Amino acid sequence: MQVQSGTITGGKFVMDLSGLTVTGPKGSDKAGNDKLTVHLKSPDFFDVANYPEATFEVTAVTPFTGEQVAEQEDPRQADISKYKVDTPTHTISGNLTIKNITKNIQFPARIMVMDDTVNAMAKFNIDRSQWDLKYTGKPDDLIRKEIHLGILLKATK
Repeated sequence: MQVQSGTITGGKFVMDLSGLTVTGPKGSDKAGNDKLTVHLKSPDFFDVANYPEATFEVTAVTPFTGEQVAEQEDPRQADISKYKVDTPTHTISGNLTIKNITKNIQFPARIMVMDDTVNAMAKFNIDRSQWDLKYTGKPDDLIRKEIHLGILLKATK
């Protein structure tokens, strides 16, 4: 993260998709999670063999001024709720690159800048089809159009 006079002015982080692991949802078993991990790394989704990383580059950070849009809670996503931002302080805009496809997105986040540390927390959804994550599944699959992203970031000097 780049910080100037206590304000974030830019930054970039890399997500190692080759290290992706599934640990939920609550009540799931290790064998099922391991099977899903392999599938998410396959060409149907992230195609980790060809695209081992995803990146996010901050293009703007502005004070949060809007109403927080309430998302319907999905009981299968209960474990990610710890990342939910009830009182965002900022709106972050940036370029998300997955599978060499870059789209500008924005989302609310809670950001705290201290002397030599920046903490950021966000939870938001993206439409996976915009990044060519188009696995259609079977009629009885619980496949959704959105991917839930939870970010907990701590940067130090």
